[in-house]
Amino acid sequence: MTLPYLLDTSIVSAPMAKTPDPHIIKRLERNGHESAIGLADKQSLRN
Repeated sequence: MTLPYLLDTSIVSAPMAKTPDPHIIKRLERNGHESAIGLADKQSLRN
């Protein structure tokens, strides 16, 4: 499976902002099914 969009956590949390950016919401609705977020590896979590 290949996904064209790798999202930063700030984009994923954007809909929960006090005043969400409507452009980000629209793009997430349109392309969310083709998106993923990265998984932190164990070494990154230790630092």
